[in-house]
Amino acid sequence: MTDSPLVFAESRRFSDGAGRYFALMGLAFAALAAIVIFNPTTIDGHQNPLFKEDGLVEQLSPVLYGACILLILGMGGVRFGLTRGRSLLLMLLVLTLRELDFHARFTTMSITKMKFYISDTVPLHEKIAGVIVLGLLVWLVLALLRTYARPVLKGMMRLEPTSLATVIALMLIASSEWLDGARRYLAMVGITLDRPAINWLGALEETLELGIPVFAFLAIWAYFGTRRDATDRKFET
Repeated sequence: MTDSPLVFAESRRFSDGAGRYFALMGLAFAALAAIVIFNPTTIDGHQNPLFKEDGLVEQLSPVLYGACILLILGMGGVRFGLTRGRSLLLMLLVLTLRELDFHARFTTMSITKMKFYISDTVPLHEKIAGVIVLGLLVWLVLALLRTYARPVLKGMMRLEPTSLATVIALMLIASSEWLDGARRYLAMVGITLDRPAINWLGALEETLELGIPVFAFLAIWAYFGTRRDATDRKFET
């Protein structure tokens, strides 16, 4: 029994259109792993400056988020960015500002900490501003879910590169957030880490955070790229 022309066409479309994006994802994973594997996390008893706050790894993240914003506007156009891609652009801007520590730069402490809202040392106007900002973030997350949740789930069932890269970015967000509180979680069960282990976790957290905009960039590139490829094939046939 031979394959129908439709099956062959779908197979060719998948391999030609998606294969290079899967290859880029593999290279991205390899590059992120190499950062941690081939760079010592501890030098002379101290954390490697590469992984410190304001180190090179952390400084690259806002640059890459900015590249994601430019990629959307460049490949989709300003009109797309202000309509269909508006919530995504806003979230990328929020993540950029977070990497630049805007969540703590203008207030007594970070507005993402519960202590900020119950502490007597934080002025009332800062707390009100913090609540407003968090409320806007909740609205933004809901807007993202309403716009992209269903397409991403459908795309994952078809192993589309855009959906896969998006899910990987979300997993990196969850993993880096867990690592950020790993010391506290382990201390709750009586486990105390030594300095080299703390430095290694810190390096891993910073590297995973760097991976978020990397895979966001690949997801955006694949989104526009696969549609452009499909259009090109349409005119070729």
